[in-house]
Amino acid sequence: MNNEKIKIEYTKFGDYYLPNLTLPKPRRTGTIGKYGRLKLNHMKKYNIPEYTEMLLNNELKSYLLDIDDECKNKLEILIKQMAENENITEELKANNQLEWVGKMN
Repeated sequence: MNNEKIKIEYTKFGDYYLPNLTLPKPRRTGTIGKYGRLKLNHMKKYNIPEYTEMLLNNELKSYLLDIDDECKNKLEILIKQMAENENITEELKANNQLEWVGKMN
């Protein structure tokens, strides 16, 4: 690697010069939901190397947001399928809300 092409800027803090380092912007931003937090806790406990690598590469938050979205979508599909199997319709909701709530629970 040619060191002449690398230009690193430094800032002086007291007696020391520290490099001006910044992380690249993550691919996605937002708040990590329930399923993303569950995945994060699982990774911290059972898959430390993958967790550490993703954290250092600034990929962890985007990955957890993707997991959260995927789980929410699958849950929505499952709820719709279960409602169809139990004959829970919008008509039932309009006509008898208490029965609809009971069946949805």
